[in-house]
Amino acid sequence: MAAVTPRGRGSPNTLTAIKNAQLAQSPVVLLGGAAATLLKGRGALQDIDQMALIGPHVKDAVAVTAVRDLAPAVERAFETARSGVPGPVFVECPVDLLYDEALVRQWYGASAKGGGLAGRALRFYLQRHANQLFRGAGRTPPAPPAAGSRPRGRSARR
Repeated sequence: MAAVTPRGRGSPNTLTAIKNAQLAQSPVVLLGGAAATLLKGRGALQDIDQMALIGPHVKDAVAVTAVRDLAPAVERAFETARSGVPGPVFVECPVDLLYDEALVRQWYGASAKGGGLAGRALRFYLQRHANQLFRGAGRTPPAPPAAGSRPRGRSARR
């Protein structure tokens, strides 16, 4: 089972369900939205430390910081959720990793002009950050599904 939440209070609102999944040994993957990577930890609207809040209640908690790492992190999350004693896994996905590269670069204003030396320095920083976000994106194909047993429900007897 998987669930997706928006940034801010979305993931914390799932704590009761996550704790129930942990206690019931249910494999659950929670994809939690987060503030843009550029704004993380800088007081952005609805930027909270989800890792500290949710981490103690899941088998694993991962914060993705580049597009190329998103698919592998989700694949590992499903594998971890089902392996050993099943349980919940959390993957934090910043909003700027979920949109098209051109749109994110537009958000960051990396193509803006003017501002003198300070403007050029800011554009350099934003361009470098965007390059890091998208470096290697799309080069690693998703792994084929792992062969394994699928949990089966109880058969209905009447």
